[in-house]
Amino acid sequence: MPEIVKSPTDTREYRALVLNNGLKVMLIFDDKADQAAAALDIQVGSGHDPGDRQGLAHFLEHMLFLGTRQYPEAGEYQQFISEHGGSYNASTALASTNYFFNIPPNFLEGALNRFSQFFIAPLFNKAYINRERSIVHSEYMARKKDEDSRLSAARGEIFNPQHPSHKFTAGNLQTLADRVNRLVRDDLIDFFERYYHAQHMALVVVSHHALDQLQYWVEGKFNAIASHGEAYQPFIDPLVAVNDVPRALRLKPIKEVRQVTFCFPIESVYPYTDTRPSHYLASFLGHQGQGSLLALLKARAWANSLNAGLGYSDDIQAMFDINISLNELGFQHIDEIGELLFSMINLIAKKGVTSAYFEELKQMAELDFRFQDKVDESRLVQQVASLLHRYEAVEVLSVPGLYGRYDPTVIKLILNSLHPDNVQLIITDPDLVTNKTTQWYDVDYTIDRIGEDKLTRWRQVKVIAELMLPKPNPFIPRLIPRRLKLISPKAGVSEVENKPVKVLDERNIQVWHQTLLRFGQPKAEFYFALRSPVVSYSAKHTVLTTIFVRMLREVLRTEVYSAYLAGMAYRVDQNPEGLSVRINGYSDQQSDLLGEIVRVILSIKIDQETFNFQHEYVRRGLKNELKAHPFTVAINGIYDVLLTSRWPVQEQLSALERISCEDLITYVQRLLNDAQLLVLSVGNLSEDDSVRAGKLMMHLSPDGVTGSLAQREKVRKLKAGQWALITSPEEHSDAAIALIFQGKSNEIKELAATQLIGELIHSPFFHALRTEAKVGYIVSAFTFNLRDTPALGFSVQSDHHSVNDIIDLTGTFLRNYAQTLSVLSAKSFAASKAGLVTQLMREDKHLGDVASRYWAELDRQAYDFTTRERLVKEIEAMDKLALCDYYRSLVLDEQAAVLLSACHGDLSTELALPILKQAGKALSAEHIRNSLQNYF
Repeated sequence: MPEIVKSPTDTREYRALVLNNGLKVMLIFDDKADQAAAALDIQVGSGHDPGDRQGLAHFLEHMLFLGTRQYPEAGEYQQFISEHGGSYNASTALASTNYFFNIPPNFLEGALNRFSQFFIAPLFNKAYINRERSIVHSEYMARKKDEDSRLSAARGEIFNPQHPSHKFTAGNLQTLADRVNRLVRDDLIDFFERYYHAQHMALVVVSHHALDQLQYWVEGKFNAIASHGEAYQPFIDPLVAVNDVPRALRLKPIKEVRQVTFCFPIESVYPYTDTRPSHYLASFLGHQGQGSLLALLKARAWANSLNAGLGYSDDIQAMFDINISLNELGFQHIDEIGELLFSMINLIAKKGVTSAYFEELKQMAELDFRFQDKVDESRLVQQVASLLHRYEAVEVLSVPGLYGRYDPTVIKLILNSLHPDNVQLIITDPDLVTNKTTQWYDVDYTIDRIGEDKLTRWRQVKVIAELMLPKPNPFIPRLIPRRLKLISPKAGVSEVENKPVKVLDERNIQVWHQTLLRFGQPKAEFYFALRSPVVSYSAKHTVLTTIFVRMLREVLRTEVYSAYLAGMAYRVDQNPEGLSVRINGYSDQQSDLLGEIVRVILSIKIDQETFNFQHEYVRRGLKNELKAHPFTVAINGIYDVLLTSRWPVQEQLSALERISCEDLITYVQRLLNDAQLLVLSVGNLSEDDSVRAGKLMMHLSPDGVTGSLAQREKVRKLKAGQWALITSPEEHSDAAIALIFQGKSNEIKELAATQLIGELIHSPFFHALRTEAKVGYIVSAFTFNLRDTPALGFSVQSDHHSVNDIIDLTGTFLRNYAQTLSVLSAKSFAASKAGLVTQLMREDKHLGDVASRYWAELDRQAYDFTTRERLVKEIEAMDKLALCDYYRSLVLDEQAAVLLSACHGDLSTELALPILKQAGKALSAEHIRNSLQNYF
């Protein structure tokens, strides 16, 4: 076989083969891999469900985890993966299903033994059919209140009823019920035997084992998968019926969401991989720089964001979507927005199809491929397994991301489909008046023809002067190989000690720097935080910071979009002490981008119109937070109580209503005047580069506060032995809890203990409450080390259990787990410790991994940069007896510090607490916060 084409920076070795049964395989050797991973992708998904068994493919995905002939115990695979520090999952899409796991390489063979049996001899154990069917139903019920899931499913109303996109894919108790003379188990077995054949599958495995060893294992374990099933059949029914365009589907969401999507049915773009016509057109329509459609919509205060590109796509057909997020004003101008869109499409047709622009896109794609960051093992195997169905093995790592030849005929072929008579509108608005409701997700909607008057205006629209095509990107000509080279660093301590050093410490700024070249990339990571003690004084200051950060993002999106397209990414975030900016990508021009960001911060225009626009956006976002999943609302309650910088949503909304544009102007001035700056520079930059950047940063706050950097936000200390209970009323049929047990100190030994207990307990908790007790789909146990404060956390959501029931089941498990932990074998305990250590000490895949770890260390003021090493040392020294004692004191002791956040609209104020055999009264987050006066 010809050599597999890969990035010049990719040091992994690849081998492609096809097993005797027809299974496509890609093996990957990585001598630095501290995690092995595998994924099997099968070209069968929910679109292949029988018409009377919707959700069957999804149900089958669940059942494969519940026992095989060789490993009959349900949960055995999950336990094996988890106790060795790995993870696993699966997902069912319309046309495919992907199963995957990762695990330390020493346990790869055992994992492959278990994994392969999924596809050879699953039991479809009768004892677990009802249990897992209930879990699938709970997942459906959770999706039923999830806005994205609801609207995605409702979108199917605009598709041809004969096309699989119109199907109900989740499954529930009704569609998966046993019937007279036909059990669902029989249908599962029939579906498996019909579709789960090797010719439909692709397997990818990566490890530090030699390729010959991997091949030996794979051939021995996966050749037994059945072959010669039905040939793969694409979905041949039209995605949209000929007579169903142009139409408008209007959806009424739960949240305050307003958007319009222009959907255009097009032919499949799979045959045009080398010319990439959809990507070419999306780069114009989704452009965010000056003269773009989005820039004009924002100038008119109509839109928040715009995305363009392929929506649905398969071997025969696709949908090209332009999705625009609107505010209330923009929603009143959808017709005019359509005119502007078709004006831009006409402009592209007249002047936009050029070889020069194609070459610009091609050049950037080739540079990104040449200097490709290393991909995490789990993501790598999932991606490649999926792509092996469409690409030859030799090109699977290269062709999907590269541009080939310029072919204007193909581009125009797709462009010609983007016209008013071929559009499907999807309009989302919470104030709609509707006349229909979807069957499975209860989404209110209407569907009707688009009026002829509107279509006529759209057909006759002219190109308007305010819209412009992107100019040649000024950054790209400089991004040529002879300029993109590694610097020659001075011999110095920063490289030798393998950690950053402080290179500037003046007045109100600290700059930390490390020249780091081991990844061989001409790239750098640059972080800076602008911190001020005024930020978290109150809910008012918090929402003012939120609005300011939103304004910065919007201005920067237009001003520096060219730099983003040229491989220099950035992001602006709000943090507890102020705001932070991260710049990453090619180092050659990062100083120019930093200069632009500093200029924007100093010169940003804050006027009433902009303030009103962002004020509405923030208000809408906060309102929508109240309608999140119950388990999310419950966890947010924990954060609201414990973190000094957090303010409950209702308090933020109240503060938002009282602020003015003048308040924001005054606040930003104070924010900058009182600022302290923390800077980190890592990668292909010299010490002098970092110092110059720091000097530039000082312009942000020339008179800033001197002295040590502002302190981090604090974590409130719960009172020992006190149950603190919160009600979080939520208009949702599900009940949910978030429960945490807080440690007594933030010493590294306690942090290590909670990390290890979290590693040990999450799989048994999941199995007990989800698989055995059938509580619900969302069940999780985890380490909750908030701001380096030790804690153990649990989260459960149920559609058929009350909050008290969930607490009772959780309490029973926690009491019983003390015994489970005490009898855990020495081998299993050692394996779990080793797995956790492997996770913590995972290889840095690229520069961003290193920089984010350093940034976290600077945030916690750990200037020796050894937190994870000290944590690992404590974990390795931990013995089981000491851990059992710690578990009892943390969870079961009468002096345990416990915080429960319960979420349910019908929640009583009196809750039973069987863990400690006492009762507690539900209090507000504000009440509990005010009663906690001690901090870690």
